[in-house]
Amino acid sequence: MSASLAELSDGAALQPFVAMGKSLKDSAALCGLVKQVISAQSVYVFGEILALDGVKAMATGDDNAKSHYQLLHIFAYGTYTDYKQNQDRLPKLTKPQEIKLKQLTIVNLASKSRVIPYKTLLEDLDVANVRELEDLIIDSVYQGLLTGKLDQQKSIFVVDETFGRDVRLEVDGEELIKTLDNWVNRSDSLLKTIEDRIQWAQREAEAAKKHQEEYKKRLDDIKATVKAAVDADASEGGIPAHLMGDYDMDDKRRGGKGRAGPKGKGRDFDMGMGGFGGHNFPGHRDPRTGHMQQHGGAPGFGGNPRDPRSRGPGRNM
Repeated sequence: MSASLAELSDGAALQPFVAMGKSLKDSAALCGLVKQVISAQSVYVFGEILALDGVKAMATGDDNAKSHYQLLHIFAYGTYTDYKQNQDRLPKLTKPQEIKLKQLTIVNLASKSRVIPYKTLLEDLDVANVRELEDLIIDSVYQGLLTGKLDQQKSIFVVDETFGRDVRLEVDGEELIKTLDNWVNRSDSLLKTIEDRIQWAQREAEAAKKHQEEYKKRLDDIKATVKAAVDADASEGGIPAHLMGDYDMDDKRRGGKGRAGPKGKGRDFDMGMGGFGGHNFPGHRDPRTGHMQQHGGAPGFGGNPRDPRSRGPGRNM
């Protein structure tokens, strides 16, 4: 299982070698330690080994010690190109050591550019073909050294993130500080943008709330005005037809005279025996029959059932 970027950067896998190196003084033993470290799986940072007193002394030791110290220095801070330029004075790499140094070179390129052309990788890694290059990148991703995407159509490798290699403060410190300063400035700018957006959102929310309150107030005012007008018309003895709804049957059952019917086409009337539409019409007694004869009513409503003049479509009494 591959290690995470953080696990590779914290140097946990290096600690057994650091503990071993603290007790070593012999040059040959220290050279052997260097070979073990650069060959070990999951070991991709070497700063703590370089900081050991015995390893530091190798820089001024015999040729073999110096060459191993320089080789360790390249694995910590350099690239495969650095090795190729000095390989005559350096120990020969085994195949696993060569692959590891090429992987570290990919990480070095990825830390400087998010998009790496295949052409650059082929040259810096001294790889013969694209298939071998892509296999090397895929293996580096599997090892957890970096993440990204191969774009075969454009012949580029797009980097997402990489693990952090060793840093030489005396050489890389100024560039590192500059990078951190740029990051702080971008963060401050982003924070200001976020704060501005928050203030804008608050203003918009307050404006929307005010608009809603004004709308509700206008609506309440209109309701109050309409209600006052209806009450005023009702108190004067009638409700305007344009404010009336459909006829309410409950109103009739309560003894009312009914309201305007649908679409104002007429009114409902009480068709009781008392007369037409709830109104009694004046009449007289027929001297021939002795019955009361009403005038003004429609035929068949309240007339004499035996009088031919009062017969019509209505019912007989």
